[in-house]
Amino acid sequence: MTFAQVNRAKEILHKYWGYSDFRIPQDSIVHSVLSDHDTLALLPTGGGKSICYQVPTLVKGGLCLVISPLTALMQDQVDDLNSRGIKAKMVSSYMKKREVDWALNECVFGDVSFLYVSPERLLNKVFQLHLQKMPLSLIAVDEAHCIAQWGHDFRPAYLEIAQIKSWHPKVPILALTATATRDVKQEIVERLQLNSCEIIEGELTRVNLAYGVIESQDKSTQLLKWVKGFKGSLILYAQSRLRVEEICRWLVSQGISAKYYHAGLGVIEKRESTEQWMSNEVQVMVATNAFGMGINKPDVQAVVHWEPPANPEAYFQEAGRAGRGGQRAYGLLMFHASDKLEVDKKIAEQYPEREIIQRVYQYLADGYQLPIGEGQGEIFAMQWQELAQRSGIPQKQIFASLNILQSCGFIQLNESFSHPSIIRFLLSHEQLVVFKDKNLRYRNVVDALLRMYGVSDIQEIRIDEWQVAKQMKTSQALLKEKLVALNEMKICDYTPQFESPTVTFILARVHPSSLIIPQEKLEKLRIRDAQKWEAIWNYINTTDCRSVWMNRYFGNVSDTCGVCDRCTTASRDLKKLSAVDELFLKEEFHISHLESLSTAEMRDEAWSRLRLLLDEGIWMEKADGNWIKKKK
Repeated sequence: MTFAQVNRAKEILHKYWGYSDFRIPQDSIVHSVLSDHDTLALLPTGGGKSICYQVPTLVKGGLCLVISPLTALMQDQVDDLNSRGIKAKMVSSYMKKREVDWALNECVFGDVSFLYVSPERLLNKVFQLHLQKMPLSLIAVDEAHCIAQWGHDFRPAYLEIAQIKSWHPKVPILALTATATRDVKQEIVERLQLNSCEIIEGELTRVNLAYGVIESQDKSTQLLKWVKGFKGSLILYAQSRLRVEEICRWLVSQGISAKYYHAGLGVIEKRESTEQWMSNEVQVMVATNAFGMGINKPDVQAVVHWEPPANPEAYFQEAGRAGRGGQRAYGLLMFHASDKLEVDKKIAEQYPEREIIQRVYQYLADGYQLPIGEGQGEIFAMQWQELAQRSGIPQKQIFASLNILQSCGFIQLNESFSHPSIIRFLLSHEQLVVFKDKNLRYRNVVDALLRMYGVSDIQEIRIDEWQVAKQMKTSQALLKEKLVALNEMKICDYTPQFESPTVTFILARVHPSSLIIPQEKLEKLRIRDAQKWEAIWNYINTTDCRSVWMNRYFGNVSDTCGVCDRCTTASRDLKKLSAVDELFLKEEFHISHLESLSTAEMRDEAWSRLRLLLDEGIWMEKADGNWIKKKK
C-alpha cells in the first residue's frame, strides 16, 4: 500500500462518512485490503465492518462484489451508499428479469462501485456469465461464518464463492464476521481458498459493557425492576413470537412504553415500531432475533435476554448491541432451571424422522409444481401456513425438516424481505400536470411523487411510502388509498410493498425416496447444537470474568473486564479503579456517599450498578433504607 493510498483512504473516509480516522482494527484491515491481501477480519457487532470494504473499493476503483445472506440489510446498505452519492446496486429475487439485466449490465459497462448479492445468486448461470466480465477490484464476504459447515448458521451456497477465484484470480477477498471460534476461522480460510491470508481480530472485550446473569423464579418482576432502573433504551429478546407479544403487553400494562417486533409483522408495523424506538418515543423493544441486524442505536443502555439463547455466537452479537455510544451498558441474561429442560426438548424436536422430512420436501416441491429434475436455483415465496394445511404436519416439524434439508444442501431458507412499493406512470409529464389540475384530490400525491422521483413512462420507480407520506404530511394508509385509486384510473401502475420469506432450491428436485440425508451428519448436527447449548450453560454458571469466558470460547486471551457481575465482587487494585468502583468495594456505604460522586454521569452509573447488585442479592438495603450493605 502506498503513502498516497493511505491519504486517499482518509480523505474518502472524511468526505463520505465524516470521520477523521479509522478505528482499531479498521486501519489494519483497510491496509491489508489495499495491499491486495486476502483477509479474514473479525469485528464485534457495531465495529464498522462495511467501511472496511467500502473505503478500499473507492480508493482502488472498479467494482466490489458484496456477498451477504441478509437481503434486507443489503437494501439498507445500497440505499445508504446511494444517499452519499456512491453508486451501488443490488440483485435480489424480488426483482423482475428486466431489472436484473439492467443492474448487471450497469455493473459490467457502467460506473457502479458496489454490487450486493446473496450467496444463492452465485448459482445462477446468467449471473455467472456477467460476473466473469465485471471489473472486480474486491470481493467482500459478509457473515463469513456461514461457510463453516459446523458453525451456527451454515449456508451451502457460500461454498460457491471460491469459484470466483478462477475467473478473477488476482482480486483479493475480504471475509468479515463478528464471531468465529478457532475451528470456524480455519474452515473459512480453507473453504474460501484465502491465500497467505491475514487474520485481523478486533478486541472482543467491551470495557463499557457489563455482562450479568441472574436466576429468577419471577422473571416478570425482575424485568420490571431492571426496566425501571434504566433511563435509556432497552432491547428485550425472547425466542417465540407469542412470548414477545405477551411480554410487551404486560410491560405496557405496567406503565412502560414498549413495542414489539418479530418476523410475523407486516412491513408498516415493523417500520413504525422501529421508528418509534429509534426516536426514543418508546423505551423498550421486545423482539425475537429477527430484530437488530443493521440497527446502530448508540444509546441502548441494556440488552436483556428473557431466556438463554441457542449459542454463544448469537448471544455475543445480540448483547453487543448495547452501549455502542461508549457509555456504561449492560448485557443481562435471565434464566430459570426449567429453561434447561425446555432447550433439551427443543433440540430433540429439531431432528424429526426421515419419513417426515421426505413428506415435507414432497409437499414443498408439489406446491410449486416442480417436476423431478427441475427447479435448481429457482426462488419461491415461502408460505408456512399453506404448507402446514396441505401436509397436515405440525409447523414445528415442518420448520425442523426444512432446516435439515437446508443443512444437507437441498434448499435455502431466506429471511423475510420487505420489497418496496413500485410505480410506473402511464402518462407523460405534461399529461400529469393537466390531470392534477383537474383532479385536486390527487394533486398533493402527484406533486410529491414528481418532486421526489421525477416521472418516467418507461421505467418502474421504487418509492418509499413512509417518506412520501411524510412529504405530504399525511398517513401511509391515506397515501396507499390514493395510489390504489390512481392505479384503477390508469394513471400509473402501482405494486404495493410486500414482505415474504423465500425458499431457494439449491439442487433440482429429486424423488423423496432419493433424498440423501446422512444420519451420521444429522447426529453430528444434533451433537453440535447440544454442545453450543452446553456452552451457554457453562457461561451462565462460570465463576470467571464473563468477558474472559467469552474470549476463551472464541480462542482468544483477555484480561478481566472489571465491570461484569463476576468482576464486581472480586478484589482489585484500588489505584486502578474509578470512584464508582471504589465505592462498591466498601463493605457498606450511605446513600449520601453515592450522591456525593463528582459528576452526574458517575452518579447515574452508580445508581444503575446498585440496582443490579441489589436485584442479584449481592448487596442489601439495611432496615432504615439509608445504608447499603454487601452480603457476606
